[in-house]
Amino acid sequence: MDYSSYLAGLFDGEGSFIVTVSLKKRRKGWSIVIYQWADIGLTTEDGKKLLEELAEWLRVREIHCWVKHDGNSTNYKNYTLRVSNILSLIKFCQLLNGELRLKQRLLENFELITRLRQERGSGLWVWSKKHHPRYKDNQLAYEWFEQIAIIWDYAREYEYRGRPWKGKYGDLREKLQVIWRRKFPED
Repeated sequence: MDYSSYLAGLFDGEGSFIVTVSLKKRRKGWSIVIYQWADIGLTTEDGKKLLEELAEWLRVREIHCWVKHDGNSTNYKNYTLRVSNILSLIKFCQLLNGELRLKQRLLENFELITRLRQERGSGLWVWSKKHHPRYKDNQLAYEWFEQIAIIWDYAREYEYRGRPWKGKYGDLREKLQVIWRRKFPED
């Protein structure tokens, strides 16, 4: 059975794309990383079965994904199908591309960020001057992170019909600036 149209409709209604910037502690100091994933969440046992069936269908198409149970409440259950591996995210985006009605532009920006991350590869890490000789590249790295933040902030603003999306630190670009200043004050 081909689930692609069904998956697109379900994702339009219950799915989300997430892009965030965070600090990660490493042996030689701190680095800044971008985390990215796609989720579909449902709250019933039938929803869980559906997500598990979709996960199997996606795995056949070599899209790594899993279904997890969120929450410890006996009154509320949330089951989530998650895709987070970069290559799997690209395949997932290609599968949904052209099928979405409400989140098509968000998908296009999400896929662009995924491809930028794929091209950058292992050169994604930023280190403090004390711990790594590549510190001289931090301005270039900051510009790369900022480019991703701008793309995502634009996509989110469009999705929210012109109202900027704000999290705890503001939008993604503002969050990046807070993290950067906190961990790399000498820049």
